[in-house]
Amino acid sequence: MIAARPLRGLPPKHPGTALMGRFNCVACHQPGGTLIGPSLEMIVDRYADLPTRKTYLKGQIKKGSKGIWGEVHAMPPHDFLKDEQVEEIVDALFQLKL
Repeated sequence: MIAARPLRGLPPKHPGTALMGRFNCVACHQPGGTLIGPSLEMIVDRYADLPTRKTYLKGQIKKGSKGIWGEVHAMPPHDFLKDEQVEEIVDALFQLKL
């Protein structure tokens, strides 16, 4: 298992930030750099202008994804997360200070 680094740039008291740590999202998605998956900044940048960005990312988290960031990277589904938890994670993500 990859040790998680601090979630710098994310709102420290936001429930979604705590959930990212609890479910170890940063094992693949680091703030400030690419690890296994795209960095948190890359995700925010890619979808910043998409009107349905939050809905889209909630679906990607729950259902997983493949081929969006290249064929090598695939994210497994996280369908065990409650809808409210996914909502909090996505909300915290879009409060990331770039």
